[in-house]
Amino acid sequence: MQLANFTLLRLLSPISIRCTPAAVINRTLHSSPALLGKKYAKYYFTPKKIFRKEEIYRVPKTQLILPHERLDPLNIPEPSAPTATESGLLEQLASAVNHEQSTSGRPFAIVHLVGKQYKVSEGDLVQLVGKSLLAELGDELVLEKVLALGFTDFTLYGRPILSRDCVTVRATVVEKTLEPPKIRFEFRKRQNFRRMNIHQTNATVLRIGSIEFNKPAVQQAL
Repeated sequence: MQLANFTLLRLLSPISIRCTPAAVINRTLHSSPALLGKKYAKYYFTPKKIFRKEEIYRVPKTQLILPHERLDPLNIPEPSAPTATESGLLEQLASAVNHEQSTSGRPFAIVHLVGKQYKVSEGDLVQLVGKSLLAELGDELVLEKVLALGFTDFTLYGRPILSRDCVTVRATVVEKTLEPPKIRFEFRKRQNFRRMNIHQTNATVLRIGSIEFNKPAVQQAL
């Protein structure tokens, strides 16, 4: 009786669960399964190990595709042609953009490069740190991921990017070098331990050459 009471008292704390032999725990739980209470009810015991019950993660219905919403990849419906009202609005937008480009100064663009977004205009220098591009010095690049194109009075935003036929941003590789060295020194007193690491990251510098807005392609793409 004293041994049984001693075992029950030891089971009341989570630390003693790991210290008590599994055979004793099993015998005690089979005789009084409600001993651990709700806090430790999610554990069940075997003679060798203590396992945790599997938790089921349910996906909310808002993130699921219903059967009637699934599209057949072989029979995808073609987009409908714009109505007369929509065509008129698109023509007005294209004419406004063309007029703004001819009268305004330097347009700006927001481009996506190496996982980051940059706001650039003609003649700007952009430094890409962390990854070395395969392009060589003097190579001209066409930046295709243009998120937005801005003028003096308004800005065009893509969903998520603008069409490649509408906007063309060109850049030239002007420098490929390394960042200034970063020194990491570690010292442990009274242990004769000193370590110094010098790390340098690749850096590529691009010069934005031109930001072109293709006027004929806008009316077709919009």
